[in-house]
Amino acid sequence: MKNKKEPCKKITNYKLQIPKMERTLRINELIKEQISQIIFQEKTDDFLNVLATVTRVETSSNLIQSKVYISCISARNASATTSQMLADAGGPEAQADKIISSLTKRIYKLQQELNKRLRIRPVPKIIFVRDEMPQEAEKIETILDKIKKQGK
Repeated sequence: MKNKKEPCKKITNYKLQIPKMERTLRINELIKEQISQIIFQEKTDDFLNVLATVTRVETSSNLIQSKVYISCISARNASATTSQMLADAGGPEAQADKIISSLTKRIYKLQQELNKRLRIRPVPKIIFVRDEMPQEAEKIETILDKIKKQGK
């Protein structure tokens, strides 16, 4: 009989994992939406001429912490290309670091507001992280442009 019970436990555990993953994905989207709204409503001088975007959220499976990825672009010159805007503002790294340090200073207030808005327990602890994906995408686009020019 022991052999018959063990496969059942494995199947049951597998079935429990699927809803847990779906829940984490839903919580990621909910936190992303709420943090975006909170940041938009509480803009400070650090956000002038900068477009800060919450690109994604990664929540741990036990809902203890959430990494909120922030991407920044300068909004000083709307007609300039993305690379020109980033170069004028000291680069994307400098902007993102400034915004993340500003958000980290206000983390207690942001966390409190998030706790009020979310009806889940536990509410994950928020950690702000600079998103590296836009810079990587720009490097890839530059390489593809070079290849395209060499092919002509």
